[in-house]
Order: sequence, then C-alpha cells, then structure tokens
Amino acid sequence: MKIKPVTRYFLAITLFFSFCMTYGVIGGDKLILDWDGVFHGQIWRLLTTFFVIGPFSMPFLFGMMMIYYSISSIEEYFGEEVQKKADLGTLLIFNGLMSLLYATLANDYMVMHSPFIFSLIYVWSKFVPDQ
Repeated sequence: MKIKPVTRYFLAITLFFSFCMTYGVIGGDKLILDWDGVFHGQIWRLLTTFFVIGPFSMPFLFGMMMIYYSISSIEEYFGEEVQKKADLGTLLIFNGLMSLLYATLANDYMVMHSPFIFSLIYVWSKFVPDQ
C-alpha cells in the first residue's frame, strides 16, 4: 500500500494483461491498437493499448520498472491535493490522446505503452529539471 494509487492501478492492470497474454486467456491481438477494430465497435482497444507490454519476459520486467519509476515520480510531484489530482488526471488523459494522435499520424504504432511512458518521463523532466 506504499505505492501511490495511480501507479498501483496502472501496474496491476498491466500485470493482469501480461498474465492473460502469457497463459493464453486473451490474445495480444485483441488488446493492441487496431483502428479497423475500433471502427467496428472494439472501443476497448483505445484503452488497453496503453497497458500492453507483452508476455512475461525480461522486457516485461523493464517495462514494469519504467511504469513504476515514471508514473510514481509524476504522481509524487502532483501530491495529495484534490486540485493537483485533477491536474494529474488531465495530464494522463492529454498524454494518452496525444500518443494516440501520434500513432495515427505515424501509422506505425499498435502498442502505445512506450510512447505514453516516455511522454510522461519527458513531462516530468520539464517539471523537475534538476533531478
């Protein structure tokens, strides 16, 4: 319970999807960003694409470490105030939407985990340039 809530939930959802992918409960092709699927009613793809790292492996561990470091740092920066939590939510939604826009323009990304995490690291480095 020492992990802040947004970080904890993001890690838990990512762990859940990786577990499901590793043991064949859900295929990875059902979670990635596919605009044809989105336009045919598979709206969940717009959200699940941010939580897909892949099945359990070494890149999965590095991805989980990146999630923990980046989101917990941002969440720590914003603190406990209600106004700041709204700002954090706005930041996460804006970065997610901009990542989806970039994926659309680049037409090359189907898994938005890395672009989203790196955009959060970039924003955090602008907030706290001395760290």
